[in-house]
Amino acid sequence: MALDEHHDGDLSRLAAAILEHEWSFIDADEAAAEVADATVRAPYRPDHVQPVAGVGYRYTDSAPDPTIGTVDGDADGMIAWLCLLVNDQVVVYHAKNGRWTHFGNFSVIDLKNLDFAAGRATPATTPPVPEATEPAQRDDCRYTVFVRFPNEKTTRRVTADGGTTRRKVHAAILTRAQADLVVELSRPYLDEHEPGTQMWIAPF
Repeated sequence: MALDEHHDGDLSRLAAAILEHEWSFIDADEAAAEVADATVRAPYRPDHVQPVAGVGYRYTDSAPDPTIGTVDGDADGMIAWLCLLVNDQVVVYHAKNGRWTHFGNFSVIDLKNLDFAAGRATPATTPPVPEATEPAQRDDCRYTVFVRFPNEKTTRRVTADGGTTRRKVHAAILTRAQADLVVELSRPYLDEHEPGTQMWIAPF
């Protein structure tokens, strides 16, 4: 959607739009929907993260410390997928077992057939399956709950024992329902004891 509906399939235009801001996450569909109708905004989304149609959600104030590294180094950050715009191609890497794994080189057309949640590329020639005969799909996506306390500039991740950590390797890996429950149960305590604390959910 970001390429086709907002940037006419031009990677250069999309790259220029991405470089204009610091981003919390890229989601062209959700951002465009919120720009069109502010009432659809997710209740857990922090105020300092705002939508930009055609790209995703940007930070309006100081962003967390960026994840810095190389593709041959450790993938120890909050990014599961890394897309590098190289000339007219997108070079895609996937974080697996703490390392960046080369997933493939793709053209603009190929990107339409990438299923990031499932971690696979669907051939462009695969015919669509009629909706009535599609089996129920399993939700394999996992999430992390992020916390930013009012006296800290960096974000933390919620751990399985209810604490927080700055390291991805120690973060709790949750289903979406579990992540929503963590935010729901934590919010009253934080509002009382740590007012101003922000919480949000992002893919692991």
